[in-house]
Amino acid sequence: MNGTFKVMGVVQNGKFRLSVPSGRAELSVRLTSNSPQAGMPPETGEIDLSPYEGIALMVVGEDQGAWIYSAEIIDTAGPILSAVVERLSGQRPA
Repeated sequence: MNGTFKVMGVVQNGKFRLSVPSGRAELSVRLTSNSPQAGMPPETGEIDLSPYEGIALMVVGEDQGAWIYSAEIIDTAGPILSAVVERLSGQRPA
């Protein structure tokens, strides 16, 4: 799955875990503010997700498999909605 998209997920163990079916074998991705055309490793722009542990996020960016490039966190959920998102997606809180 490549291209710009908007996705919801929950941060678990420092990784962004997608909460919607995506056809991926691995549901966790990493987020980078780097553009895919930047010519720099994605790690140089990796977004620190530690402040969002256990929180549902809405992210927009360019899906490049293991990374979402040009990623922006456009919304965050409170504790109740985060728990609902985890429950509906079949995830268990870490």
